Amino acid sequence: TFTESQESNYPPGCYKYSSSKYYFNTNLQSSVECSVGEPCLCAAAQPPPPPLQGHVEVSRGTCAELLPQTDCEILADQASATFTESQESNYPPGCYKYSSSKYYFNTNLQSSVECSVGEPCLCAAAQPPPPPLQGHVEVSRGTCAELLPQTDCEILADQASATFTESQE
Repeated sequence: TFTESQESNYPPGCYKYSSSKYYFNTNLQSSVECSVGEPCLCAAAQPPPPPLQGHVEVSRGTCAELLPQTDCEILADQASATFTESQESNYPPGCYKYSSSKYYFNTNLQSSVECSVGEPCLCAAAQPPPPPLQGHVEVSRGTCAELLPQTDCEILADQASATFTESQE
């Protein structure tokens, strides 16, 4: 359920009205503080993203899924190697290492050349499902240092099987 209202007797941003009702107060000028009865859901500092992951080195056969060209460029940069885009029929399609200092992305995706020990392919690895929404804290006194975005508030309500209402209180 989604409802929009504007009032000044509730805290600004995302707050939990009950275990089954979440609200997002768009009245950001509200000076009402968070409470135990209506705790705010605030943004938390996010850790830096992890280094590029989700790839495997294949030295026999072909990639089940090609690594995107941008990821190939990032891997080359991380390895302090040069990166070159090519279109060749005598090299494997997608991302491969020509040497430890040279990475290539072959845009000839019809190439039937297989990966090898001398020129291993860098392939996309199966990705695990995304983790549940993180990066929020429940505040029972005071106010949020940083408000949780409305979309994150909606996701939290959905994950809690609660209704979501936008208000301006």
